[in-house]
Amino acid sequence: MKYKIITFISLLLVVVACISVPLLQSVFAQRLIRRPIVTFSSETPVMKEFPGASDQWKDSRDTAWMDAERSAHMIKPHFDNRVVLEGEQRTGHTYGNYTEADILLWQLETERLVLEGSRIFHSDALLGSTNGVSCDMCHPDGEGTHPETYPKYQVQLGRPALLRDMMNWCLQNPCRGEPMSGDDPRLRAMEAYIKAQSSGKTLQYGKH
Repeated sequence: MKYKIITFISLLLVVVACISVPLLQSVFAQRLIRRPIVTFSSETPVMKEFPGASDQWKDSRDTAWMDAERSAHMIKPHFDNRVVLEGEQRTGHTYGNYTEADILLWQLETERLVLEGSRIFHSDALLGSTNGVSCDMCHPDGEGTHPETYPKYQVQLGRPALLRDMMNWCLQNPCRGEPMSGDDPRLRAMEAYIKAQSSGKTLQYGKH
């Protein structure tokens, strides 16, 4: 009888183990999936955030960072759109019922996009560079990017390319980072910055 009880208990423990272990593994796996990525230093754990994701678009009332970016880098001036308040596009025209407030809004929002592009362009961390290289190391203040010449045949790619194609080539090669998707806010902002810095240049697609 004693041996039967021991055998019964052993079988019961085996059954319980067979049921509980998969459940525990499932719960543990879910906890790992939901757990934030943490990188450890020699002292304290540091949360790893996606570069630029937390402040990609800043509060419209906070313009201090814009002034700081202007001061740090040579940003080309925005076009003066007050001309639309005169002549054929003056108030009363079908497509000209604009005000000074509209002009200021257009400028503020466009400059915010361009200045955000400048901020990323000059930051290896926001670019996702793995070797400390940022765009401005080869193109200070956006020089030498020649957005006015795209599309053109790009030797590095072996095909005709758009500006953003070459930007991604640079991200993958000099910066040793990952390419950005076409709708990545960082790519759009940098493209806006590069084009803004070439303001006034004549469009000549295909030029080398």
